[in-house]
Amino acid sequence: MQFTKKDILDMESLSAEEISLILDNAESMKEISSRPIKKVPTLRGKTVALCFLAPDVSVRCSFDVAAQRLSADHTLVSQTDCSHLQYSAVSRLVAYLEHLRTDIIVIRHPHAGVPSALAQRLKTSVINAGDGNHAHPCR
Repeated sequence: MQFTKKDILDMESLSAEEISLILDNAESMKEISSRPIKKVPTLRGKTVALCFLAPDVSVRCSFDVAAQRLSADHTLVSQTDCSHLQYSAVSRLVAYLEHLRTDIIVIRHPHAGVPSALAQRLKTSVINAGDGNHAHPCR
């Protein structure tokens, strides 16, 4: 089975088969993490923007390490860069990242629904790294 969804916004939107596929891939990453060189070319040539507009160091580090190990080019937009931005400005920022031909935007935002709203507007894939109390990866 191939994963065909454009976005990953929450667990409820995934089928049992898609969750199994993700878990199977995660299992293979355990072996990669034990190698002396912890890189695979899976995302070589792809650009990932990590937009962490809510504080969560452990989740940010997890996505950062994952992007590196999968050989993605990536950039980090942090809370300190955007703490003053309202939703409309965040929306423009993410649209700008799409304009730069970013392949995947990973977003952690303090307000529920923001990643979903952005995913509806963008052609770029969006991964929800947590939004408010909704879809938080550590809950």
